[in-house]
Amino acid sequence: MKKIILLFIVLLFSIAGYFVWHTTVTANTQTILKPLPQKDPIADLKTLLHEKKIGIQSDPVASGSAMLVTLSSMSTEVLFSINTDLPTEVGSLQIILNKLTIEGKNARTIDLRFGDPIVVY
Repeated sequence: MKKIILLFIVLLFSIAGYFVWHTTVTANTQTILKPLPQKDPIADLKTLLHEKKIGIQSDPVASGSAMLVTLSSMSTEVLFSINTDLPTEVGSLQIILNKLTIEGKNARTIDLRFGDPIVVY
């Protein structure tokens, strides 16, 4: 009788151990196999410009490490860097556009790829 009880306890612990192991392995597998999100700078730029209510004539065009966008309000060409922080660049563009509106000026090109923006009238 003692052997049967001992066998039952060993079997119970074995089953419990299996469930704990299976839960751990399954949880870790799901985390390990989760793919990394794909970065799409063009889609990110379009979204940021839309959020800031900056209209564009057509989709941004990427070339090397830069993206070119033509604004719909003034037909201004804007160059963005793919390698820098796009929200910061879009924020800078918004400040520049506000300043141009206050001054009553139109820019032909705004280059945001470098530390200091370059505005060509």
